[in-house]
Amino acid sequence: MRTISRIALAIALSIPTALVAQVVVQMAPPAPLLETIPAERPSTAAVWIPGHYMWATDHYVWQAGHWDQPPQNFVTWVPGQWNQQGNGWVWVEGHWGN
Repeated sequence: MRTISRIALAIALSIPTALVAQVVVQMAPPAPLLETIPAERPSTAAVWIPGHYMWATDHYVWQAGHWDQPPQNFVTWVPGQWNQQGNGWVWVEGHWGN
């Protein structure tokens, strides 16, 4: 059973983001919550990834911000955002960029 789970995870992670179906939400997202960034970083290279609202079947759920390590030097975090598309809203995932 464990092997099947690992294979399923490997397949899921290998699917390019562009092939994953976008969910169009008819309700506009709430304004982001104001977060207090913890003063203590886990390391000097750590970058704060701000929280954001995610859609959960029929309502928005806040996903809290967190510290993360850049995958390599000289990259910056490009925050995710909700984009209006027609009569709905689509989440564009945050990512590391140059």
